[in-house]
Amino acid sequence: MTVVYREKSKRSRSGLRLVLLLLAFVALILGYATYVSMEAGKLAIDLYFVGVFLGIVVWTQAFGRYEYVLTEDSLIIIEQGLFGKKSMTIPYAMIDGVYAFKQQLMGGLKFRYKFRKLSSMDPRPVWALAYAVEAGNKIKHGRILLKADESFFEKLNEFVPNRVCVPQEDVVFYAYVREDAHKHGENVETYYAQIMAQSNEQNDDVTKGMSIETEISDTAGEQVKTTSAR
Repeated sequence: MTVVYREKSKRSRSGLRLVLLLLAFVALILGYATYVSMEAGKLAIDLYFVGVFLGIVVWTQAFGRYEYVLTEDSLIIIEQGLFGKKSMTIPYAMIDGVYAFKQQLMGGLKFRYKFRKLSSMDPRPVWALAYAVEAGNKIKHGRILLKADESFFEKLNEFVPNRVCVPQEDVVFYAYVREDAHKHGENVETYYAQIMAQSNEQNDDVTKGMSIETEISDTAGEQVKTTSAR
């Protein structure tokens, strides 16, 4: 495996202050749970559960470290969290694209898999990476939220050309093309290129038609002017 790019998540001071405040709130919950337990003579299991659960969530989202690695054929995301290190690998061939993430009630794709591979203390904007998973005769869609430098996306664009940091509609369109290509047993790149070529030909025909209509209109206008002058 040849590594061509490597980048780690970042942390901001403002984000650290917010996380420390949240952890202080968690400590208060646990302290209150201890007080209630001592007064009642039994453990306040529900309060302890809430405190521990919130503590794990805050710690994982805030202090989790992520590393994005680009190799010659795949994107590897390494996560160092509270429960150890784990990684996931996505071949470039299965990446549909990358777009700026925005919260939406109804998105363009139904994602079967959703992952947050970013630190809440990282001040950089959130991007969504859409990818596909082949499940027999079907394609299932996945999404990873991440934060990275511009240089990371520039390098990724070399392996996934024209589909990185593009409008969400472009990524959704490519994902649907992948589904159709997989259904018909076609190569998605070739299938996509054929569709785009046909679309460009139709656009050229429309443009030519509009040009002809404009020429006819101009010619008719000149004839009217000539007749009026006579």
